[in-house]
Amino acid sequence: MSHTAYALSPSHDWNRSTGWKISTQGDVQWSHYLTAQDERAVQLTLTGECDVTIDFCRPVHDLSLDTQICRFGRQVVHAYWLTFFDGDNVFVPSPTQFGHHLHERSSPLCSLTLSTGPHSTVHLRALRWSPLRLH
Repeated sequence: MSHTAYALSPSHDWNRSTGWKISTQGDVQWSHYLTAQDERAVQLTLTGECDVTIDFCRPVHDLSLDTQICRFGRQVVHAYWLTFFDGDNVFVPSPTQFGHHLHERSSPLCSLTLSTGPHSTVHLRALRWSPLRLH
């Protein structure tokens, strides 16, 4: 069985070519960074209270999300929350330590929202998924 995998990239035509949409609220910016292999890559940087919602426009699965927590707000335990929508909302808090974190989800979902807390800074480094094929 072959399946196409997609990845978040600013070179995509957000609302047409891959059939998915991204919406942001708050201080969300594109920025560049160097990977461990010394390659230039692009990330989303969320600062303060922000929401980034990715609507896949059809069910997807095998989701992989790579984040980096750079700063926690005062008195904040979780820098962000993930909301997976698969017909019901599933809330997942961020880890409680700085650094890179990988979130994986194999079950089908329709959209994903990353919401950051006050005074937190989070980088969304990579997002990959595969469309769900209904037979």
